[in-house]
Amino acid sequence: MEKAIIGLIGVVVGALLTTMKDFFFYRKSRKEEQIFLCIRITSFLDKFASICIEVVFDDGLTYGQRNEDGTLTPTVTTPVFDPFIADVNWKCIPANLLYKIMQIPSEVENANGYIDSVWMHSCFPPDNDELFEARAVKYAELGIEAISLSKALRTLAGLPAKQYNEWNGSDRLKGELKKIEETQRIRSEKSIETHKNMLASIATKT
Repeated sequence: MEKAIIGLIGVVVGALLTTMKDFFFYRKSRKEEQIFLCIRITSFLDKFASICIEVVFDDGLTYGQRNEDGTLTPTVTTPVFDPFIADVNWKCIPANLLYKIMQIPSEVENANGYIDSVWMHSCFPPDNDELFEARAVKYAELGIEAISLSKALRTLAGLPAKQYNEWNGSDRLKGELKKIEETQRIRSEKSIETHKNMLASIATKT
């Protein structure tokens, strides 16, 4: 009887050790896959963010010159973000990060749709201020999001933080957003004031 019990205990302990070993190797493999994913996707996000910055600060000039007709037109092509081309195990990162990363292509599509609408209906040459503002606002927001996600992935994998030589991309984009918001606020106030003056002038004549 004792031998049977000892044998049973041996089987249980052996099974437990095997399970623990499998779990250890599973955790190790999953962590390695997570680190690989973070390295791959942060490179995608960093490249995307850098082009977003170029779009935001695109002044419409080619080698410092306007077009032949004197207008300003975009010179930087908007970026594409396609995380699906990366051969990685997406299941090894938290769902909230995965969701935000997978949302970027849709956000890019929505941003481009808004920009196209401004270009078609609310833009006035030769400077096309509204077009450049729309591009700057939408791609500043996308760039800030990409930089934030890249930082979160680096933290998750224990990777070194991104080093900036002269300026922080996120701070630069946030600063540009504030400038645009102030410009739009001033323009809106002037438009309201002009409208009030017109109404007052009409009322005086009648």
